[in-house]
Amino acid sequence: MTLIQDDAAPRLSLPRLHLIVDPALCREYSIAPSALAARAAADGRAVAVHLRGPNATAVTLWRLAVELRAVIAPPARLIINDRADVAVAVGADGVQLGGHGLPVAAARRVVGPRLLVGRSVHSVAEARTAEREGADYALLGTIYPTASHPGVVGAGPALVRAACTAVCFPVIAVGGIDQTTLSSVLDAGADGVAVLRAIGVAPDPGQVIVALYALMHGATGDSGVLPLFLQVKDFKPLSRAFLQLLSKHDSCYVVRTHEAHGVATGLCGRDGLV
Repeated sequence: MTLIQDDAAPRLSLPRLHLIVDPALCREYSIAPSALAARAAADGRAVAVHLRGPNATAVTLWRLAVELRAVIAPPARLIINDRADVAVAVGADGVQLGGHGLPVAAARRVVGPRLLVGRSVHSVAEARTAEREGADYALLGTIYPTASHPGVVGAGPALVRAACTAVCFPVIAVGGIDQTTLSSVLDAGADGVAVLRAIGVAPDPGQVIVALYALMHGATGDSGVLPLFLQVKDFKPLSRAFLQLLSKHDSCYVVRTHEAHGVATGLCGRDGLV
């Protein structure tokens, strides 16, 4: 077996539940971004907090990220949207690349081998491209209609199912996800979900976070984090269903390879193939 990703430091683990923090929406909901992040990461929850500021200057985003970094500790993760430079400057755990953001390889050169690099995608083809280019996961949407993207018709769980059939790396569903739609995307194969307004508009955001986390934990039966994914060459193909079973083994890696006629996956312990 030949590892494509043979970095000295293993990639950070990826939580299943993602919270998108937008400073503009936080002002609308009268809650400080750091307070929302602190509630999400409280009690040792494995939650990925995305800081999004599409219209913010680098220094403004950095200042907000510093505040969030102070309240987010492992197993929670801090992910900065689009700005790989800010992610490195603040000591974040990853960067989320938009569809028109940096190429995955370019972002990887900036953030190094350990940090997570995600790509936002809106189709099966884009998900395949993101995986082929080496992204650690895809943020897939829009699944259900949401005020964040007015006029966009949600693609529904069918898109999740199609993407999860086509790729092997983690697929995180986003767009209109709340307590009523969560089960539909998990049943379609999503490895996790990202939420925004479902938490921001709630009278008690902390209560909603706890409820979503509990629902996901009960649905997946694991600790709330996904296994580490590595790319490999020349490995016997296994099914995605098997890959999802592996998600319950936090001490293992999931390894993957692109072969001439499909995607292969398998289980790799910290000392080699199992």
